[in-house]
Amino acid sequence: QVAEEAFVESLIWRKPKAFSKDEKSTLKIINQNVIRTESGHNQLLNAFLSVSPIPNHPFNAERLFQHLSKFSMSKRDSWWSTFLHYQYGEKGAVDRLIEWGWSNQDKAHINDESIRLCAVALGWFLTTPNRFLRDRATKALVALLTNRLSVVLELLKQFKDVNDPYVAERLYAVAYGCSIRSRNDKKRLKALSKWVYDEIFKNGNPPVHIL
Repeated sequence: QVAEEAFVESLIWRKPKAFSKDEKSTLKIINQNVIRTESGHNQLLNAFLSVSPIPNHPFNAERLFQHLSKFSMSKRDSWWSTFLHYQYGEKGAVDRLIEWGWSNQDKAHINDESIRLCAVALGWFLTTPNRFLRDRATKALVALLTNRLSVVLELLKQFKDVNDPYVAERLYAVAYGCSIRSRNDKKRLKALSKWVYDEIFKNGNPPVHIL
């Protein structure tokens, strides 16, 4: 137990380059030792969320996206959305990501890639049926991505085929919120608007529940 906890903690503190290029040994430890208990699994997910915004980290939000995308909606909800529901309010990585995204802290110095990775992680928070958590994650995304419309467009493209309507609905709401809040970015606003039109309206058959 102590060894597994120390291993998971090390995922957070290790430099991205301190991981072996061959991840098989790391994944073997995770699969055979860490996730065999609910507490270990929860600790691991908290660790992954903690490193999710770090560019070039082998377990950042891109890895999370690849993993979560593999599941059916019902299977993913059975463990991921449940994890989010019970972690919300516990002052762990779920709350920290939301609070940081929503904060008034100046983020202008943070590069687009780190912001995008944080947004990808927050995008997966939108799967939860917990309305309060989903609302806070939505608002955090709007605050985080205001004046970063190019990142909004990247996010929409990345989540385009995710099999959960909760996610699509909220990401388009985020795009709308960012569009009306962003200033002096007509070129990126035009690119975003055109993509949404082509994706949703051009074929004349938008989603039934579009409003």
